[in-house]
Amino acid sequence: MILNTRLRYSKNVFLALIISCYQCIASYEVTANEPVMVFTENLPITSPTVNNPSGGEASRFVKLLLEEAGIDYQLHILPWRRSYLKVQTHPNTMIYPMARTPTREDQFHWVGELLPIQYYLYRLKTRTDIKMETLADARNYKIGVVNYYAMHEYLLDKNIHSVEPVNSSEQNIKKLLLGRIDLFVASDSGILPMCRRINVDCELITPAFKLADEISGLYLAFSQGTDPELIEKAKLADAKLKEQGVHREIFSNRFNDLEGFYSLWSDDIEMTIHPTQ
Repeated sequence: MILNTRLRYSKNVFLALIISCYQCIASYEVTANEPVMVFTENLPITSPTVNNPSGGEASRFVKLLLEEAGIDYQLHILPWRRSYLKVQTHPNTMIYPMARTPTREDQFHWVGELLPIQYYLYRLKTRTDIKMETLADARNYKIGVVNYYAMHEYLLDKNIHSVEPVNSSEQNIKKLLLGRIDLFVASDSGILPMCRRINVDCELITPAFKLADEISGLYLAFSQGTDPELIEKAKLADAKLKEQGVHREIFSNRFNDLEGFYSLWSDDIEMTIHPTQ
């Protein structure tokens, strides 16, 4: 009787273990099949508007890339810091557009460049008293940055703490025009569209100093711990769309703005690279 009871107990334990293992496997399969969480923020390059119907280029390209790669996804538009923290702490997540910096290099899996980018410090043209020959000179001025963006991190890493973070570059250019800051950070591809959006004459400002040559561009990137197969699929899709000219077509206005930037400020840009002694 005791032997039979023990046998029944052992059988029940064995069955419970099998069920438990099956549930673990089923749970793993569900997790593995969950869509990739894609994070971005509400920017002109990610979201078209009534006043800027041709905007949202980065989102259009990323959606095409993920569809080409056969990757199921869910897109979330959040404030930058929340998106950034999500992708830093969760596997199988993706973020765009993000500047590729040395500090971030080993924190993410970089898929493809959305747009080449170069950052500058800008001043009012009338502020000829602002002189910058080295980055260290920036400590003498109040600098507008966007909170937790790459250039905010970069300046703090360079021990430049005279920064005033805000939530958007548009706020910075307005503060500059009001004399509340001396300099602000913006990219070569973003400054002309920004002036158009807020109806500011870009000829009132000028590049004062070229920043961070080691930043290679704006990218889409996956989190650490992401399935390597997903990353490889995304890279192949990125290469295919670029080879077909889809990328160049989607970002054509941005490339035109880059050309406009270097045309408008060619002499001033030369001075930011070779300042007078």
